[in-house]
Amino acid sequence: MNKSFDYNEFYPKDAGKNSAEYSGVNGQPSSVYRAEISLENHEAKLELIGTGSLDGKSGLIEDKTETLTTAKNLVEKIVVSLEVSTKNL
Repeated sequence: MNKSFDYNEFYPKDAGKNSAEYSGVNGQPSSVYRAEISLENHEAKLELIGTGSLDGKSGLIEDKTETLTTAKNLVEKIVVSLEVSTKNL
């Protein structure tokens, strides 16, 4: 999850192109969440586990979230539910 122009002190708007903090229009990197869902547990709350890369090129998930500020508050709650059909079982 990401919001463009969401800068903070770790990912500032004025970071130069050669700076490790430079992200163009992104500001903070994307927030990555996970949840375990199973046939027995049809609903799960997602937990923040890391961030994507600033430019999105690497595809890797970094396990640091301490540099996220407002990005942690983009949503109040995310719930995923699973509906199981017994029709084809």
